[in-house]
Amino acid sequence: MPVQRNAVACSPLVEALQCLADEPAQVRYLNEVEPLLDVLCNSFVLDAVEQAGGRISAEQVAQWSQGQGDFLGMLLRHAEHDGSLQRSADGSWQLVDQGERPTSQAIWQELFKSYPEYFQIIHSVGRIGRHLSALLDGSQAFDTLQPRETSGASLARLVLGAAGQQHLLSGIGQTLAARLAQLPRGQRLRVLEFGFGGASFAELLYAGLDFDRLDYAYCVAEPELEQRLRDDCPALEVLGLEQLADAGTFRLGTGAYRLWPPWYRG
Repeated sequence: MPVQRNAVACSPLVEALQCLADEPAQVRYLNEVEPLLDVLCNSFVLDAVEQAGGRISAEQVAQWSQGQGDFLGMLLRHAEHDGSLQRSADGSWQLVDQGERPTSQAIWQELFKSYPEYFQIIHSVGRIGRHLSALLDGSQAFDTLQPRETSGASLARLVLGAAGQQHLLSGIGQTLAARLAQLPRGQRLRVLEFGFGGASFAELLYAGLDFDRLDYAYCVAEPELEQRLRDDCPALEVLGLEQLADAGTFRLGTGAYRLWPPWYRG
């Protein structure tokens, strides 16, 4: 029988995630805020192309993409899908004349005005977008633009909202309990959670976890958080990213799960 390694496949967690679709905050974000953020991102891309003379060559795209991965390519493809950019056979990109369009500043300010509860997300997008050209040509580093309070974890919590976080935690807790109930006597459940800043599932669920039957490892990138978890949650196995690279550090076997944060795409 194949070993189930992914917690997302467990029905309690699936049910919890499905409940999120009915949360008013989720509906508002997905139907209103996120589409407008897409419009804002697209507008910042068009601004960058305009500043480059209305056209960027394949060589310029390659140069700007150094150290950025597929960040620029993703933005360009989105603008192409939107119909505001056109890609030529030689790999260059140029603006499509669509007449007058709202300024990026106007879209940004309207988002602030209409959705103040999502200030941190809107502010973060604007900070990066307003300096997109400088970021791409290397004259400004990403770390200097990203607000100090912004992280994948903080933005995910903002999108989820308090009710969404409770649904998610409840689903994870029920999933672990169900899996423990299925294990034969004497076997232990091993859980590996990858964290990217902020409070972990392990930390929030810690008081209710049965460490007599469960081995819970948490992989953390921030040294400060690593030390705090070691102090506050001594039963956790806290791993640094460099430790995870060692294949012998954590082996997933029978009764093993990986928990990924909801904003992770991998």
